[in-house]
Amino acid sequence: MNIYDTKIVTCITCQKAIGEIEFDSTMINPLCGYCSLIEEKLHNTVKNHQDNFRMKIGQVA
Repeated sequence: MNIYDTKIVTCITCQKAIGEIEFDSTMINPLCGYCSLIEEKLHNTVKNHQDNFRMKIGQVA
């Protein structure tokens, strides 16, 4: 493999370069380490609020 067979993968949030993959492959929503931690914290916060109020996604109060 030479350098022309790869493309650079960038984070969808902060546009920081993450690495390289083969040119004919695809990645869906790549995140860097920092952005993935932020997303995980937000997901856990929302999940905790749902558990506290005993509401399910899509439930109307």
